[in-house]
Amino acid sequence: MDGSGLQGHSFDHYTRLVQRMLGVPISLVEAERQVVDAPGEPRLAENTTIGDLDVVSCAGWPLVDGAGRVIGSLYAIDHEPRNWTTGELEILEDLAQACSAELRQARESEHLMRAIFDSVDVAMAFYDSHERLVMANPLAERAAQHAGFRLDEPPYAGEHVRRSDNRTPVPFEEQVIPRALRQDLRDHEMEWVGPPGNDLGIVASAQQVRHSDGSPWGTLITAHDVTDVSRSLQVREEFIATVSHELRTPLTAILGYTELLAEELDPEQRFAGEALAKIRRGAVRLQHRIGDLLDTAERRQQLDLRSTDVATLVLRVADTFGEPARTTERTLGVEVEQQPLWAVIDAHRVEQALENLVSNALKYTRPGGHVQLSVGGDETSVRVEVADDGVGMTTSEAAQAFDSFWRADSARRGSVQGIGIGLTLVREIVSAHHGTVSIDTRPDHGTRVSASLPRTTAPRGPE
Repeated sequence: MDGSGLQGHSFDHYTRLVQRMLGVPISLVEAERQVVDAPGEPRLAENTTIGDLDVVSCAGWPLVDGAGRVIGSLYAIDHEPRNWTTGELEILEDLAQACSAELRQARESEHLMRAIFDSVDVAMAFYDSHERLVMANPLAERAAQHAGFRLDEPPYAGEHVRRSDNRTPVPFEEQVIPRALRQDLRDHEMEWVGPPGNDLGIVASAQQVRHSDGSPWGTLITAHDVTDVSRSLQVREEFIATVSHELRTPLTAILGYTELLAEELDPEQRFAGEALAKIRRGAVRLQHRIGDLLDTAERRQQLDLRSTDVATLVLRVADTFGEPARTTERTLGVEVEQQPLWAVIDAHRVEQALENLVSNALKYTRPGGHVQLSVGGDETSVRVEVADDGVGMTTSEAAQAFDSFWRADSARRGSVQGIGIGLTLVREIVSAHHGTVSIDTRPDHGTRVSASLPRTTAPRGPE
């Protein structure tokens, strides 16, 4: 077809009806605008498609779009001389009109889809099951142009694409569209596209689309422009890092001089000794909070991936928190399905995530309660769970649990220490490993946090 309005549409059912009802060997839909043709008709010779079919007798009826324009013809073709009867021509006319009506409906649906694509404030591109572009809106074309490629030309990837740190280049095969077409795109994938100084921050997702009969149709890719939000977060993290570093220096001096005073203090000066101990505890607590803040600002670092026995790592975390659990009248259990349990991970970061989970569980478990740390896995992944029988959370609270600096009402009411970044760090660390984390909780029935890490993880840029 030649762009006359028939391209992209299948009319096989009409050609079969023509063959069956008129008893002709061949029928087709063509973009040529002919009505009724007979042997020797000069226009037949001008139509190369019909000319290749050894046509002796041919009848055609025009296909008309919604504006009344003739955009093609429905043909009945015979290899033998034939006189077309009035009844046969009426059948051909009825089928052509039905074909025209279906074509108009299809075009209206296409116009509606185009209107929807162009009206939404989201970049959208749809590729068919053969990885060919069907439709894209201007926002998607703009994003592709920034990245340095065309949406309708493989490899659907460009030179100006960086990971969420806006520094690390993304290889062509790891960019959004190639990953989406091979069904390997995670939800809410973050990229920066465009040369420095003229870049866009996007968060992309993909969905497989199927026909009504369940057969594959194609892939719909959507991307939101998050440039302003990302820059605001970057400014916030830079501010946190700066303030944290500025606080750490005087705090180190406070702790140092507190130690010196304690060494010089007369043991009989009991009140002064207790006061120094309180100063030191407060300074250490503040030091931990500053460390947490620095983690939020620096968590985008590259992972140091090594083969690690996760079972041993879990046992080490359990040992670290065993004594604090006993002194606060909680119990901490540990269950290891097998040992060793190897996985390619950043051991330091995963241990940090587990420490945050166990620390949270102990904080929100009442005296006499129990926290259970367990690890297991299969051939493809390692699963770590931390469960408690503590205060739990509502559905609304659970939905916000991984947000930075968010704290549940129960934490504020109970004066539980913290600044609301523990679960955020857990999510970031697990996500950087291509893993998943979930939370299952109910008020007064405790909380279970489950993290799944692939056993082998390809190195990747920060999230």
